[in-house]
Amino acid sequence: MNKPVFNRPVLYTSLLSEQIMNVNGNHAIYSSVVADEFTIRTPDALLNGLATQLYIQNCIPDLINPGKIQLCDIQHLLASIKIASQGANLEVLLRCPHCKANDPYEINLQQSTPFLSAKKWFSPLTIDNFVITFRSPTYEEFTHFSIEEFKISKQLYQISIMETPDDYNDAIASLLSQKIKLNLDFETLCISSVAIDENTTVINHNHIVEWFSQCEIFIQKQILEYLDAAKKEGWLTDFSIDCSECKKNFKVPIDLDPCVQFRNQLISASESEVLDIIKRYGEETKALSNDLLKMCRYMHGSISYSEAYALTTHERECIAKIIEANVELTKESGMSFM
Repeated sequence: MNKPVFNRPVLYTSLLSEQIMNVNGNHAIYSSVVADEFTIRTPDALLNGLATQLYIQNCIPDLINPGKIQLCDIQHLLASIKIASQGANLEVLLRCPHCKANDPYEINLQQSTPFLSAKKWFSPLTIDNFVITFRSPTYEEFTHFSIEEFKISKQLYQISIMETPDDYNDAIASLLSQKIKLNLDFETLCISSVAIDENTTVINHNHIVEWFSQCEIFIQKQILEYLDAAKKEGWLTDFSIDCSECKKNFKVPIDLDPCVQFRNQLISASESEVLDIIKRYGEETKALSNDLLKMCRYMHGSISYSEAYALTTHERECIAKIIEANVELTKESGMSFM
């Protein structure tokens, strides 16, 4: 934990799943600190999903095992941490798919989070005589499938840019087959039970997979559409904007998970671009370290280096203003810096 004794919760929230089940969840959310910024800039932790878990655990300490949090709660928690740490407005740099222009935009999280829900995950779906119940996967389960999907997507992209790939069709077919199986495994993982009739309910995962694979296509389609709607219900709405350059409208999905963002960057990146991304993260953490050391130097020991890692964004901004004011005072008065 990197919580200084004087830090206090900024806000309280309950999980979306708790709201649906009428559980009295009231979780204290603390502002993120410098140590969290290092965590979400660590490539290995971003790739394996650990960065998001540590980030949530440090900012919401009563959630002892973030890996067991249901996926339907993740975006809501990450949005709440952003609001507690940096305010309601989230600044994002978006690339227009039409003219490739990069522009900064602001998303008001405070306006979006009240519409997030997990209702569909806890509501049964009836199709003909079947009654299907669902479960939201845990973040650990989601991460496992997300990593496997990333590996397949990366290979598919690499093959697509090869000029004369050997065994192109075989390679594509094999990877697509793996992706279909992976999607099937994840989708059936989200099915908790299938009631065939009043006396027969299937709960064994292998039996559910077998039933789903063999049932009518229209049943499969309705289940997949329902699962897609359930996932979107707990996700921020796609951000719709008009490009400042070409004026064309485009929509961008908003995912606050730094691990997912990192893996998405790597899919279409060349080897040199991957190295550049990792180098950029390294340079950002070095810059943070330098800022902390300068801050400790200017504060003449009133803040130790280890304490500086527990500073929030607001506290760092306040200290920076104090230092700036003292520097100006020193210039004007000619007195030594204090």
